[in-house]
Amino acid sequence: LLNFTKAYDESTSQFLGRPVVPPVDMYGQTPYDIAKRAGCTYEQVDKILQYMLDTGKYAKFDALEGAATALEQIADEGFRRVIITALPESASEMRLKNLKDKLGFVPDECYFVGMGKSKTEALLQCQPDVFIDDRVKYLSQGAHIFHLAWCDQGEMQDDREFMVSSRVKSLKEWSEKHLLRISAQLDLRDKFHMPIQSEFNFKSD
Repeated sequence: LLNFTKAYDESTSQFLGRPVVPPVDMYGQTPYDIAKRAGCTYEQVDKILQYMLDTGKYAKFDALEGAATALEQIADEGFRRVIITALPESASEMRLKNLKDKLGFVPDECYFVGMGKSKTEALLQCQPDVFIDDRVKYLSQGAHIFHLAWCDQGEMQDDREFMVSSRVKSLKEWSEKHLLRISAQLDLRDKFHMPIQSEFNFKSD
């Protein structure tokens, strides 16, 4: 929904007092990990994240292209839109303001699980039919969910081989390519009480 990489790079650069120039691998991908992106320690990363909280930067992320329209389309198909984020509860007010200001979006439900913490408990509580995330790490915690969509933004992730239902570049692409199909399948399940198995593949479709 929001441009995390840009915001973290800008904040990291301000905090460290130097430009952030992430390393690039042979495929043109840069690390997701802040310490690896900036060439700093994890102790410094903790201070950078606290700096972002203290300066209110979590309320100022830019929206990703097409995210607002995709959110509307998802709601039009009858889905509840739930946010599960690795931000701490202390950032909740800023993040909700950011979503409303940049996307006109008020989630139906929110879970702030904390930096580096598991999303498993939140996923078990809200029981989604669809789980969309940019981290393979978190998608692997929802293996019981019908449709797992990886928003692959071209970042190096160690656990990227986990099976997903669809692999897209953005929420916009997911809503264009998969939303209507998944919505129809779930409507059939609800209408005829048909069990549906989780769908997994390795396609970049």
